[in-house]
Amino acid sequence: MMDETQRAALEDDVHARCERGDFDGAATLALRALGGEIFGFLLATHRNETTASDAFAAFAEGLWSGLPPFQWNASLRAWAYAVARNVSRRARRDDARRERRVVGIGSSDLDRGVHRARGARPPHSRTTRARLAALPGTGVDTSSSSPRK
Repeated sequence: MMDETQRAALEDDVHARCERGDFDGAATLALRALGGEIFGFLLATHRNETTASDAFAAFAEGLWSGLPPFQWNASLRAWAYAVARNVSRRARRDDARRERRVVGIGSSDLDRGVHRARGARPPHSRTTRARLAALPGTGVDTSSSSPRK
């Protein structure tokens, strides 16, 4: 964790880079300095490393794209946390929408679809099996219509 002096120096450096138009350098510096802290926040919020990693990737994109229009009315750290909170809310909303879509499919409909798909054999499998059977020494049985396990 940075102390106040380090935070002020970081903010001054990032702000100066933005003033010069070096937004890539400013974003890189901000991510290096605040990334661990923000990832910890996202991990505590989501309680799942995979989800937190996905949210952090979205946060990094948001920081990168949001830095040029950032007006500096708040501190860099406060703004970065606002970006992280917004990303986190979007991730939770999207997860909830995905769950509703999956729950909306009846399990019997899903089971029938899966069994239908598993039972369907592509047309080329019959011709491939016949070609293999024609080769000497392969021992491929063409009389069985069910796939081998």
